Amino acid sequence: MEKIKMHLIVFAAVAVSSLNVANAQFSVGADVANRYLWRGQLLASGPVVQPYVSYGFQFDTSGVFSLTAGALGSYGIGQGFDGTEADLYLTLTGGPFSLTFTDYYFPSDAQFAVEKDNYFNYKDGETGHVFEGMVSFNGLEKLPLSASLAYNFKGADADKSLFLDLKYTIGNAQLGMSFGDGWYTTETNGKDKFSLINTSVGYTKYIKFSEDYSLPVFGRVAVNPNLEKLYIIFGITL
Repeated sequence: MEKIKMHLIVFAAVAVSSLNVANAQFSVGADVANRYLWRGQLLASGPVVQPYVSYGFQFDTSGVFSLTAGALGSYGIGQGFDGTEADLYLTLTGGPFSLTFTDYYFPSDAQFAVEKDNYFNYKDGETGHVFEGMVSFNGLEKLPLSASLAYNFKGADADKSLFLDLKYTIGNAQLGMSFGDGWYTTETNGKDKFSLINTSVGYTKYIKFSEDYSLPVFGRVAVNPNLEKLYIIFGITL
């Protein structure tokens, strides 16, 4: 796994060095939400801050092909389980399609470090990392339907879980439906089934403060049929 990460680092470095700096773009910000709901699962029971930073390049002047490297995380600011997370990802985009490799890192919430908190430990069963490959269709102007298929191929997920996500956008509203197995679902009679794990309706409102700045405020109602739970999420993007 160390060789895999080294190859990815070298690949990103070569790609960055070969591109025109004028085509590069930084993005930085954070979401603040009342809870952290991810793929139908509640990962934090209280408010969270979720910072992100990315650096992207276009391979061509038309902007069809691009490469983006980024980092994102989640940190609780309340009591209880806070779902600490720190992820790295690399996305190659060509038109409406993209291929993403993500290194999810979930350290423990223990007061003192345990074995899985060792960031450089990638051994299955001991690591706090999950490595995922995902292929996505990001929709078209006349077809605002996006679809993503993700597979956990190494790390802490012994089930090698599969995840399918579908989203349909109508203006500032979005309808979502997700399916999964393995660690996304609860097992019945020891049988792991590919099940519906999330249905959601979300809306984003932009509060205008000036000609140059608007604050995105989002809300979402989600139901996980597999867990038989309903969640209401509210947050802002800074």
